[in-house]
Amino acid sequence: MCRVFRLVVWFICVAGATGLSVESAEVDEAVDPGFCIIRPDEPASAEIFADYQGRRFYFCCDSCRRDFLSDPSRFDGLSASSQTTLPANQAPESGVPDSWNADSSPYAKTFWGRVGQAILVLGKTGQWVSQRLHLDDAISRGLAVAATGSLLLILGLWKRQRRRGLPLRPPLAVAMTAAFGVLTLFYADRLRHQFADSQTSLMQSETERLRLEKRSQELDDRDAIHYATFLNFGNPPVPRRSNLPPSLHKTYFRGNDERSDEMPHGGNYLTVTFDLWIEDADGRKIEVGSKVVDPNGRPKPLELVVQFTRAPETSSGYFTDEYMKRMYVTMESGEFLGRDEPVRDRVSWEMLEENRVWRARYPLPLGVMVWEAVETELHPQLVHQTDSRRPHDRGGIIYLCEDRFDRGQLIGGRFHYAIQYDLRTKDGIIKSDSDLWMQATYRGRNFAQLQIERDEWLSSDPIPAKNADP
Repeated sequence: MCRVFRLVVWFICVAGATGLSVESAEVDEAVDPGFCIIRPDEPASAEIFADYQGRRFYFCCDSCRRDFLSDPSRFDGLSASSQTTLPANQAPESGVPDSWNADSSPYAKTFWGRVGQAILVLGKTGQWVSQRLHLDDAISRGLAVAATGSLLLILGLWKRQRRRGLPLRPPLAVAMTAAFGVLTLFYADRLRHQFADSQTSLMQSETERLRLEKRSQELDDRDAIHYATFLNFGNPPVPRRSNLPPSLHKTYFRGNDERSDEMPHGGNYLTVTFDLWIEDADGRKIEVGSKVVDPNGRPKPLELVVQFTRAPETSSGYFTDEYMKRMYVTMESGEFLGRDEPVRDRVSWEMLEENRVWRARYPLPLGVMVWEAVETELHPQLVHQTDSRRPHDRGGIIYLCEDRFDRGQLIGGRFHYAIQYDLRTKDGIIKSDSDLWMQATYRGRNFAQLQIERDEWLSSDPIPAKNADP
């Protein structure tokens, strides 16, 4: 009885080992976390960390930790100031300790342990045979029993006749052999059809499973990339009209997205300044009264210029050369932009002042923006076309995007900001109602949770610098 009880306990250990996981590691209070790797000017917390390639990285908040986990590979070159190397015997945040492995259990090496393993193997073998011979089907099971019974009967009669020295009667031998052959053929044909049906069913199930997995992954990727963009601004995203007076030169101020009484100005301090304007091929800024056609009446080439300046003492975590290679400007608005094919009109940023000032120039197409339904797309697309009633007018939306990565691959482009322009002309001359405006399209539904007002995230009014007097 004792041995049986030990065998049962061993079975429970084997079965439970496959479901065991370590949800989190204990916090080592002796570790100095240093500074957050996302915001190097913020102290990190020993309780907020992530393990990656044998190293532990510390962060100042959960938001920074989530941003790190979205694409940890971009931090491969970081120094060890805010990370520690995990001990060789320490498992990552999820895993199974070796002591719970069935093969390494001391009981597995005993006699009853080997008996238990043999029983498991026999059980799996029997399950495999049952599946291959379709013994779970009543007709197949009956045919298998009948074919086996007829074979055993033939062998029994043959052995009996051999033992008594009597010949087997030909009619009986032929009838029994024919019965065995017919039963075997019926069973083999049924197995063939069932195997073909099961293969078709498996292929269909696998196809459906892959389709559902792909759809589920796309929904997860869509939410990870765009967060609140489509919820708040539609698909494609359209910025709300500016309340400012019409102007073709705008300046916007982007604030910090954290709030804390321990931070300067409660966390509401300047991080980036955006300047927007439109230029012609000669570098002249387009204003009211500017002529946008040449002497022959043909439209002049125009460019939207976007320049942003990093505020003093702002964290450099988002302004490294490697990170800036992921940023670009485009008019395309696909949900998984750049994933399946390159972004055709991608415009990269040019650094004018090291780690401080960047600029992008986007050539403005002819025509104005209109909605057009495309049969192959889920949503109407924004397209440009020339309006005969407005031959020299131009209008459209330009997005400031970021390549987003997950699972070691590009999953799409995130729309951080949208810039809309509306150039109205008369006889090729810019009118006073022409306008240019910008809106952040990343944040939205969680402003209340973050205790941030919308005009503190992207404002046309100045936001105090981090080191400015309150």
